[in-house]
Amino acid sequence: MMMHYMGMMHTCTVHQHEVQHGLYHQKHVEAFQVPSEWTMFIGEAEKSAQHGVFLKKVEGKGKHMLAMKTVHGAHSVEIHPEGEHGEHYKILVDGKEIAHNIDYHTEDWFALMVRPHIHGVVMTTFHYQLHMEYVGDKVIIEIPKVHGVQFYGHCLKH
Repeated sequence: MMMHYMGMMHTCTVHQHEVQHGLYHQKHVEAFQVPSEWTMFIGEAEKSAQHGVFLKKVEGKGKHMLAMKTVHGAHSVEIHPEGEHGEHYKILVDGKEIAHNIDYHTEDWFALMVRPHIHGVVMTTFHYQLHMEYVGDKVIIEIPKVHGVQFYGHCLKH
């Protein structure tokens, strides 16, 4: 929380129809329809980001659900909602599904923890220290200031 107070952490909350982003007290709220194709919300390049977070809306679910993909070079983690109301999820690491009954999973570039009490997954990347909280109908992305790195994407537009 201290990073938020110091203005060093940009927070972006994405719902299917809205993006809220900004520093601790300076939030911008924009109407935005998340497309059904992977769309970059934060990345280290304007086009073809090799490290970033991509979201898309998921059709056919009861609520306005989102899927999330985090990329790190050739590696990726995808989280897709499952269940009648998105209360479960499928997690793919480099295209392979990981077990449903795990509490956490780590690789050399990320760590994730399943949080059943919020029906969500919390994930952190080690390279840029991006922190994501996936809850099916919304995704919260915390973006630190990284010396020498410019981030791009819908989380930073206003």
